[in-house]
Amino acid sequence: MSSSSTISSSLLESAAALDITLDLRILESRPKCEGASLAAKLLEAAEEKTKLAITLYTDSSAALAADGVDIVLLGADRISAEGDVSNKTGSLPTILSARHVAPDVKIVILSETEKIAGPGSASEHVVEDNDPLEVTAAWDAAGVRGQAAIESSLRSGSGTKRVTVKNIYFEWVPARLIDAYVTEQGLWSSKDIARRSQWIGREMDRFFKDL
Repeated sequence: MSSSSTISSSLLESAAALDITLDLRILESRPKCEGASLAAKLLEAAEEKTKLAITLYTDSSAALAADGVDIVLLGADRISAEGDVSNKTGSLPTILSARHVAPDVKIVILSETEKIAGPGSASEHVVEDNDPLEVTAAWDAAGVRGQAAIESSLRSGSGTKRVTVKNIYFEWVPARLIDAYVTEQGLWSSKDIARRSQWIGREMDRFFKDL
């Protein structure tokens, strides 16, 4: 669901090392379509002999894409002390769909340990709502009827807006839905995440507490 270099390089290395065809189902990830960018990156970087079978799906097709999958692989923008993962919006419904369609699926987070936050819950992290016009811009090609009326309302400075378009980039996936965290230091559990978070907290206190 994102154009993560960590994800793309890991997939390419896996495809090169394994003598099987990797069946990759990638959601396009609107509004900026990072999933489509990831697919392009894989195609451009893959060697001729690399065995990849890539299928792109719309975000709303997550359940269809999950049929028969073994792993849902996600990156992480942030990992809380409790092991909850902030990733591209759409990650949570993708996981829930996959759990329903493919009950044996494993949910794997691929991330550097530097993404782990200090002590505190996921609710303490700020949720960013971004420019709604990034969402409506995609409607041009689709020829959405009445688009001008919606965009006019969004730009209204009168305080009487009757429509809101949300453009939240990231959402939280609870740790209870995650099976494993793969880091540059190997396979980690939520307990490993908690220990690293506590260490970060101690280091922050050591350097900044008395400032």
